[in-house]
Amino acid sequence: MEAIVALQAELGGPPCWVSFQCRSGSELADGTPLLEAVAAVREVAGIRAVGTNCVKPEFVEEIVRACRAAAPSLAVVVYPNDDGRGEWDAEKKEWGKKGTGGFPAETVRRWRDAGANLIGT
Repeated sequence: MEAIVALQAELGGPPCWVSFQCRSGSELADGTPLLEAVAAVREVAGIRAVGTNCVKPEFVEEIVRACRAAAPSLAVVVYPNDDGRGEWDAEKKEWGKKGTGGFPAETVRRWRDAGANLIGT
């Protein structure tokens, strides 16, 4: 996050989005509160969207609602785990068990209704 903010200042704010990896619906992987992280980027020139990637699907709705509330002028992006490859095993440096390759339509609708504008699978 800090690197993106610095690069945006250095490069004059080219359009981009910031996506956080979260360990829960309210915390980044390193324990930083999600709302604090979103607040740090929401007014940065060029940032057009904020959201999450590589996150457990069960956290997505809470993350979307938090991002939407903390940065109402930005689009909200989500790209949760289970893109057909399964989860990344950092120790083996390979993809683990295979995922389903998508999410049920009702799940995606809930994310959209919560405020997600950009949804990847």
